[in-house]
Amino acid sequence: MSTIRDVANRAGVSIATVSSVINNSRPVSEKTRRQVESAIRALHYVPNRAARSLKSGRAGVIVYVVPTVTNVVFGHLFEEIQTQLDEHGYSLAIFANRVDPRETRSYMATLTRSNTDGVIMTQTGTCGRIIAEACRSRGIPLAIIQAPDTIEGVSMVVSNEEEGAMMAVDHLVQCGHRNIGIVMDGNSRVHLRRFNGYRTAMERHGLQVNEDSVVDAQGHSEECARRSLMQHLSSRALAFSGLICCNDYMALGALRALQQHGYTVPKDVAVLGFDNSISDYMIPSLTSVEFARAAMAKAVVRNLLQQIGEEERAPVVKVVYSPRLVVKGSTVPADS
Repeated sequence: MSTIRDVANRAGVSIATVSSVINNSRPVSEKTRRQVESAIRALHYVPNRAARSLKSGRAGVIVYVVPTVTNVVFGHLFEEIQTQLDEHGYSLAIFANRVDPRETRSYMATLTRSNTDGVIMTQTGTCGRIIAEACRSRGIPLAIIQAPDTIEGVSMVVSNEEEGAMMAVDHLVQCGHRNIGIVMDGNSRVHLRRFNGYRTAMERHGLQVNEDSVVDAQGHSEECARRSLMQHLSSRALAFSGLICCNDYMALGALRALQQHGYTVPKDVAVLGFDNSISDYMIPSLTSVEFARAAMAKAVVRNLLQQIGEEERAPVVKVVYSPRLVVKGSTVPADS
């Protein structure tokens, strides 16, 4: 097994320089960094994180708290965050909280500065506040990514939900649609922000929003959207030619409901989703609003490491990223 001394000898630098490159602890010239990284790859050197943790007094572990692991949106965020943390020698653990206050309190009671260096969460409401208070009382750095609630004293990195919904409406209007509906969960604060953007854009285009164009799925899932839209379409005439769904799973449920009622997408109804998580697995492929996952992961990791002490201490910030619209077959016919 190769050692840090072997890497230093191969790269022609000191052990301290190799350590600086691995830990990103002090400036190193780009040429020297490439030499060290090349030696690391050639020797298949793996830093001993346990030894580094003993020396630094840090656990080398960041915990990422999510509401569920069944939604691939959180899986994509986990991968992006892990990629960023790998560069700084940290491991990433995931905790699916299931939005249960008792479970949250129980889990947070096990976290200390000795077993985790920081927490990133995509968590909202009561559970988010429980996590924030537990981290504050234990001195554990905390940052929020892609969650709707602002918690005093906690930095957060989010996507501009209203802007994303306005992009969606603008796109459907450009495709020639004047009657545009939305499928949402009326209890979701994220969906309400998307609805506000939808309503703002509709008003800007002089278009009406009424009860025939809003479907409350009372949940985030594919089945909630399918069932609610089936009932909606069974009780009234089709009132929209364009339909915005507040996540990709709900868009999948909407596609199924429309097809069961005999409608073709996008010929009869253009369908648009949010998150661009499973869009390529649908037929037709789904146009979707995509948030800036990589940039947001980089920003939240940077802030957390600043809190931990890797860099100068970070102020409490709120960073908002603009999303982008990824146009595919569910809104634009293949021959258009």
